[in-house]
Amino acid sequence: MRSRFLKLAALMLVLTLTLAGCNLIDVNQVEVVKDELAAAQKRMSAVVAKYDGGEITQFDAEAPYQQTASSYYSYYQLYGLSLTQDILDEVRQAVVEEQVTDRAVIKEFEKRGLTLENEDEIRAEAETAYQSVYDSYYAEAEGKTDAEKAIRTELALYNIGYTQDRLYDLEYAEHAGEVLEEAVRAEVEDLTDDELQALYEEKVAADEETYGEDPGEYGSDATNGLTTYWVPEGYRSVKHILLTADDELMTTLNSAKSALTTAQSELNDLNEELSAPEADETEEEDAESEETEAPRTAEEIQADIDAKQEEIDTLTQDVADAEAAVIASIQPTLDEIYAKLEAGDSFDDVMAEYGTDPGMQTEPGMTEGYAICADSSNMVAEFVEGSMALENVGDYSAEPVLSSYGAHIIYYAADIESGAVPFENVRDAIFDEAMEDARDEHYETERQSWVDALNPVYSLENWTAEE
Repeated sequence: MRSRFLKLAALMLVLTLTLAGCNLIDVNQVEVVKDELAAAQKRMSAVVAKYDGGEITQFDAEAPYQQTASSYYSYYQLYGLSLTQDILDEVRQAVVEEQVTDRAVIKEFEKRGLTLENEDEIRAEAETAYQSVYDSYYAEAEGKTDAEKAIRTELALYNIGYTQDRLYDLEYAEHAGEVLEEAVRAEVEDLTDDELQALYEEKVAADEETYGEDPGEYGSDATNGLTTYWVPEGYRSVKHILLTADDELMTTLNSAKSALTTAQSELNDLNEELSAPEADETEEEDAESEETEAPRTAEEIQADIDAKQEEIDTLTQDVADAEAAVIASIQPTLDEIYAKLEAGDSFDDVMAEYGTDPGMQTEPGMTEGYAICADSSNMVAEFVEGSMALENVGDYSAEPVLSSYGAHIIYYAADIESGAVPFENVRDAIFDEAMEDARDEHYETERQSWVDALNPVYSLENWTAEE
């Protein structure tokens, strides 16, 4: 079943619960409900847009409007916001414009002599989708007889623009649009080598400016799989085998590291306070006149420094103990890994067998590794320091590097050559991106021309909400 059917069906199932019984309680005669249906049909026949050769009624736009409005309501409720009438009016305008666009697309589709091979399948899906929602609502509808429940169901679904024929029309328009778009996008000619070369030079210049100002951004972009065209100096490719330890052990380690970092920061503040120049007499007089606290003496500050240093010594030991506990918990696995590496097994094979970092199990990380330099900020500091500590390509961590993620055995895979990335390495990426942009632009321009050719005139003031 197509996505549009699924979305509309989901909306109808929600409305099954919210509309059941609305304005219908105590209405028991089939003929009375038929009159209500006739009134709804008259109300929904209001013309909300005209174009050369046709018109859009409120009914034409009702189902897409209900679907979009329902999504808006859910979003606004999630964040405790109010959905104003102005916003709903904007949704109506957008939906009616979309219906005009659908008519323009279908007209162009037919003008080009295009056809749908699966039209019977679309019709069958529409029937199945409508019947599924009809049955769900019928089961909840008010009524003493089957006939009364049936007419109530028909009325409720009509009020939200839901009929079998309308479902088919919507889905037909979507399929026709896909076929037409493919045909129009194919009209764009391939870029020449000269055009690609010019684009390449533009991208190299842009990346040089960006990464020249912030070398660390290159590592983030490369690690995230973005195509890059210029590389700053000092980058290397690293891979790693990540082993995770027991959650409780990792929590203890991370808490100890956090406490140590805080204490070290506080010690720095105390040292700065101690080394600050003494206030001159004028400042002292001002302080006295404002009745502020007298500056602390050097002896008082030094006493705090000594106490803080003792605290840091204790916290440093806590970190060491926590690290030892983590290593001890995974030592058997570490022994297996190092034994295989020392026996000559490839790092990639061992990484695939033992590693738990998703970035090393999917591309581009699995093949390219992570791009790391001394200034990298997109990775934890311990990982960056451990990566940069390796001296030669092919080296790996003699001892695991511990971070908040676990234990890393880091491998220095390669140096990344600085400067412009060779054109042949990125030609396909440039071609694909440029052609996609050109095809998008061409299709959007053509589609707008089809709409403009219809000379649409909108009359949203004719839209009447259900009473």
